Amino acid sequence: MADIISLAAEPRERAGKGAARATRRAGRIPAVIYGNKETPSMVSIHPIDLMHQIRGGGFFSKVYEIEADGKKHRVLPRDIQLHPVTDQPIPVSYTHLRAHETRHD
Repeated sequence: MADIISLAAEPRERAGKGAARATRRAGRIPAVIYGNKETPSMVSIHPIDLMHQIRGGGFFSKVYEIEADGKKHRVLPRDIQLHPVTDQPIPVSYTHLRAHETRHD
């Protein structure tokens, strides 16, 4: 099995454009974890940790374990939007990964 990479995250209370902007002003990157018939979890990730993973190559093909507020989520990256000028991640989306799931895109 592939290595699982751990990322630390902080839970976010609010959703929406204003909340995402406030998260970015606080120096963090907003992210959402959805899928697997669970309610979406809104988290924020430290930008340096995320940039190491993105620039390391193979970002979308790695399995991550995001720990936020004591709860661990095993996820796959689904989407990332980059700022048009600075190429910094704006929001990131992850999808839940079940234990015996195969990906069919």
